[in-house]
Amino acid sequence: MREWRRKACCLTISMIALTLHSPSAKSQEQAFYAGKTIRILVGYGAGSSYDGYARIISRLAGQHIPGNPHIVVENMPGAGSLTALNYMITVAPQDGTVIAAIGATLPFGPLLGEPAAKFDPLKLQWLPTPGSDTSCLTLWHTTPVNTVEDARRTEIILASNAITGSSSLYGRLQSEVLGMKIRLVYGYTGGVGDALLATERGEVNGHPSVSWSVIKRHTDWLRDRKVKLLTYFGGPRNPEIEAYGAVYADDLIADGPDRQLWDLGMAPSTLGRPYVMSQQAPPERVETIARAMMAVFDSPEGRAAAAEQQLDLEPLPREAARQVIEKTYASPPAVVQRLKNLFGERR
Repeated sequence: MREWRRKACCLTISMIALTLHSPSAKSQEQAFYAGKTIRILVGYGAGSSYDGYARIISRLAGQHIPGNPHIVVENMPGAGSLTALNYMITVAPQDGTVIAAIGATLPFGPLLGEPAAKFDPLKLQWLPTPGSDTSCLTLWHTTPVNTVEDARRTEIILASNAITGSSSLYGRLQSEVLGMKIRLVYGYTGGVGDALLATERGEVNGHPSVSWSVIKRHTDWLRDRKVKLLTYFGGPRNPEIEAYGAVYADDLIADGPDRQLWDLGMAPSTLGRPYVMSQQAPPERVETIARAMMAVFDSPEGRAAAAEQQLDLEPLPREAARQVIEKTYASPPAVVQRLKNLFGERR
């Protein structure tokens, strides 16, 4: 994984260099974006981590775009961010002034047979993401389960949003591959905050995939050991998480069919929080936006803003994001079918 990230970074740098050495291209961009407003359509509500990253971009990216356009965030929740994506594709202007911040599992809907997913991820124009998303299976401290081995013997009840939601998929993956007895309770559609509140109230034992960045915001949870972190997955190994007792799930999976299934299922976590533009947007403007986003992610101001909100920043270049999509859609049919069975499974 590190190798393809390195190659993608080199390719991105080369593309940026070519663009920067083209005065005519820069002047055309300046002429277009001067006085314009760029809209970031966030497929989730205000206060979410998706919203947090988008607002950092909106504050800082304009200074890295010729013409210094104004950038605004519009929250457009619905259907797991499909509402925002569909609006960008079918309704919004296709001139390079609209970006969509979408859910990590949404790009894989067509592969997994999601009926509402009528778009082609391979035709979307991918932008950099803030980084891969590390998540934890989180239990309330009163739950009589302390290890993965315990969870293989004792059922744990976990809150989730919907049958085809990302938390449901990660819950089923851990049940299928790690052998844990997980029962999902659906209907917590108010985001992870809704599910975490249900955990505190004792309605459920926990949640299958809380982002580490979210957990860190609840400083009292960690300080007072109100939650147990059973497993973590999605991002690279993290000693800070392991200090709270969590096991890196990748270490528990041997090579073979289960490893193939796990790696395919982790593709959304690798993407993190994706940003896309429509296939109709002019490629040179997409590259301009991508360059500006990477400049924000790499800047001291961007990193300080993320740290203030306890958001991690390990940016994934646009080419690397696209490679994740292409590799996933080239997966063996048998592995895809197995994940498809888990994706829509009713448990």
